[in-house]
Amino acid sequence: MEITKEYLLERAKRTPTGCLEWTQRCMKPYGRSVARGYGIISVWENGKVRNISIHRKSFELFNGPIPDGLCVLHRCDNPPCFEPSHLFLGTRQENNADMFQKGRNRHGNFYGNMPSRKGQKAYHRILKETEVKKIFELRKSGISALGISYFYNVSKSAIYKILQRRRWDCIKGVRKITGGKRTHAKTPKEHRKEKEH
Repeated sequence: MEITKEYLLERAKRTPTGCLEWTQRCMKPYGRSVARGYGIISVWENGKVRNISIHRKSFELFNGPIPDGLCVLHRCDNPPCFEPSHLFLGTRQENNADMFQKGRNRHGNFYGNMPSRKGQKAYHRILKETEVKKIFELRKSGISALGISYFYNVSKSAIYKILQRRRWDCIKGVRKITGGKRTHAKTPKEHRKEKEH
């Protein structure tokens, strides 16, 4: 299958900010708070399936080939956007510098000249500060970390890291919780039985 400009434009929507967003499959945005990652499409080439980044393909179609070793960067900082005027070429080093400048790095700048974002300001956060405080209250009331993880749709290990202050350590007024009284986390089947009575 040949990917053309028309093919891309048929599968896009224009946003109020001028972005041209890919409406089809997007990569999962690992460690990010955005809802969608970079647009991708799978094509069959030489007997194998290959994933192609939509923003890279858009740059090639509208601006010409991408020289070896260069990345396609976003001016708008919107991963599913493939608007040609929002894309520009840069080296891997420039891409990383752009990431640090815009605060999209996961752990802060390891060179030490830009602090890591913590808590509510962290780019990769899932929970809000009020929810994290509620996690401490729920655990103190005896609900297990597993039960809390079901409620907030995060992993049990994420709850343990919060309770041990290895995550969200910037929150004031809560103390580290380890061990303590546990209650059984109810399964969906147990919840249904409880509702029936």
